[in-house]
Amino acid sequence: MANDRVPTLGYWCEKAACKGVPELFNADYAERSSKKIIREQRAKIICGTCPVILECRAYARANPEYGVWGGETEDERYDQGFPVPVGTRSDRSRRLRNKRKKEANERHAAKT
Repeated sequence: MANDRVPTLGYWCEKAACKGVPELFNADYAERSSKKIIREQRAKIICGTCPVILECRAYARANPEYGVWGGETEDERYDQGFPVPVGTRSDRSRRLRNKRKKEANERHAAKT
């Protein structure tokens, strides 16, 4: 994007290639991993044709969102260091890693 402003939902959403197919971009409750992979691949194909992919991606990176936005999944945004919604797999993984690090540091401190 040419400037540093974070786009808001609005003007660019009207031009989005995904308009009208939200089920492809957001997971159903308790979606199986294999179905999620296929759904996300289909969503990314649509994203690849979208005239506002950069605005969409910037919005999702600045505003933790569920699902595929701007051709990226929650996990991909997380892997790049962007915030993800609380309760997502990436968020749970981060909290688990932090808990394990804390426990390891406590065990190490107790030994010394």
